[in-house]
Amino acid sequence: FRRDKSEETERTVKVHGVEKDKNYLVHDYDTNYETMMTGQSLSEQGIIVKIPEKRSSALIKFTACK
Repeated sequence: FRRDKSEETERTVKVHGVEKDKNYLVHDYDTNYETMMTGQSLSEQGIIVKIPEKRSSALIKFTACK
């Protein structure tokens, strides 16, 4: 979520609860962007979440690949 007084438009978010040895499909519903990332990358480097407008949010889904 981006609050009304926040000047920050993007943030790197490290994802917890993923398995480091699995691959994940990452889908950003706001931009319709998809990419594959390893659990290790998600938990250690994280992803950049961009929320350009104040008082808005981002919806991102992580799906483990078999």
